[in-house]
Amino acid sequence: MASFGRYLRDLRVRTGMRMKTLADEMGWTSVYVSDIERGRRNPPSPENIVRIAEILGVDSSKLLDLANTEKKRVVLDLDEDSPIRMDFALMLARSWDGITDEEAEQLKDILRRRPKKQDE
Repeated sequence: MASFGRYLRDLRVRTGMRMKTLADEMGWTSVYVSDIERGRRNPPSPENIVRIAEILGVDSSKLLDLANTEKKRVVLDLDEDSPIRMDFALMLARSWDGITDEEAEQLKDILRRRPKKQDE
């Protein structure tokens, strides 16, 4: 699997955008973008990743996935109007260290069987 920085660089080059142009659009320096692309800095925040994707004219999904994998964390926007979903997310987070690979596979199977939304 590609690193976040390598994938970002590949996207930027493929879209023909210069590093300085991306840096200027983001309000960053070229050195900062270079450090991200070389893996010398952590991936930026999810909000900035979405903005980068918009600037490059690409979907943000893979960039976000790679960033989460490198950071070894997942950020969820919990819908405060749904206490059941919030409770489920917190329960999963609290149980994370105790979940076996078999249990994780069972949960994945349950989620795979769900019908896809139109925008997925």
